[in-house]
Amino acid sequence: MNEGEKMVKTTSYLFVVLVVTSFRASSGHGRLLEPPSRSSLWRFPNQFPGAVPNYDDNGLNCGGRSYQHFSVDGNCGICGDKWIKGSNVHRPHEAGGKYAKGIITRHYGNSDVINVTIQVTASHKGYFEFRICPNNDVTKPATQDCLNGHLLSLEDGSTKFYYGAKTGFYHMRVRLPGNVVCSQCVFQWKWTTGNSWGVSPSGEGCVGCGPQEEFYGCSDISIGDNSASFDIIPTVNDAENEKTTTTTTAATTTLNSSVEVKNRTTADVLRNTSSCHGSETYKNTDGIDDWCSKHCAMGDCPKSHCVCSDEESTEQPAEQPGEQCHAAGVFANDPAMEGWCVNNCRGGFCPRTHCSCVGDEPRTVACMAVGVWTAISGMNEWCELNCQLGFCPASHCLCV
Repeated sequence: MNEGEKMVKTTSYLFVVLVVTSFRASSGHGRLLEPPSRSSLWRFPNQFPGAVPNYDDNGLNCGGRSYQHFSVDGNCGICGDKWIKGSNVHRPHEAGGKYAKGIITRHYGNSDVINVTIQVTASHKGYFEFRICPNNDVTKPATQDCLNGHLLSLEDGSTKFYYGAKTGFYHMRVRLPGNVVCSQCVFQWKWTTGNSWGVSPSGEGCVGCGPQEEFYGCSDISIGDNSASFDIIPTVNDAENEKTTTTTTAATTTLNSSVEVKNRTTADVLRNTSSCHGSETYKNTDGIDDWCSKHCAMGDCPKSHCVCSDEESTEQPAEQPGEQCHAAGVFANDPAMEGWCVNNCRGGFCPRTHCSCVGDEPRTVACMAVGVWTAISGMNEWCELNCQLGFCPASHCLCV
């Protein structure tokens, strides 16, 4: 072989390597948007103000195919975090981590068929699966064993959604189990991709055979007893500036026999709920006024959806002269949250999970678990966080 032939062969080889490398660099990515995943809450600023942004929320792939399957024996965090051998550090998307704040994003009834939305930003073939784990403790990481015990079915009865090869938004209908009730369930999306070459257990070599890249997403949801009444309530999907309206099921939790009606929040006891109606965003939605009247009376009165005309007499007073409010906790030093706290605390909505006010008598409300929930670790913190965000079931929590 002369020098010219060698150069042509070498150039051809380099061209192939560059083409393959370029192809792999544009490999698949995706994110769980409904119910909103822990890493994507920031994409819904109207529903979850001040959520910590993860600009790589479409890349939770266990550190990549090679790392996951050939360096750590296929291990991965349940939400797609890279598995670090021998590490006791909290993974960012699991309890105690940067993005796992215990925020319950959706409330369903058992046996409900729920809307699930996945956005695929770069195609990678393969299939989706969905699982839940009744964890009931936002401070405790869920386990894959727990999730594997509750593989969910699609509306047609199958457990795998083969999405093809197109990018975009994929909307599925997934059925929740009828025997699960939880104050906190971890909802897991798993995408097993299918465009890497490998060898199957039978020895066949092909694209899609053998270990493949995996993507994950986790959302915190609650599931109530469907023997109570459940209604459909809309949610605005403002992810990626998509201004479409989707629907999700909101649950009212059955009062346990050991929990008296007196365990409502102070505001709920004083409120004439017939004066509650849909917020500006939802005022034109059929049935929203009746939904707000009924659910606000039961302690489930999300401020994003409902407004009560007597709230000024039952909520915290507006910010007084001399009082200064600023972002607190994980939101401290965030300029956007500083402005959010100033404006919202002045208007009477001042969650201690997000804001702190100084200069006057504290206006904060303490929330805690009641009834059978007092025996569950982490429920006081669950009530403290979620009551301040508008979800405060009287069967679970009391605010004083």
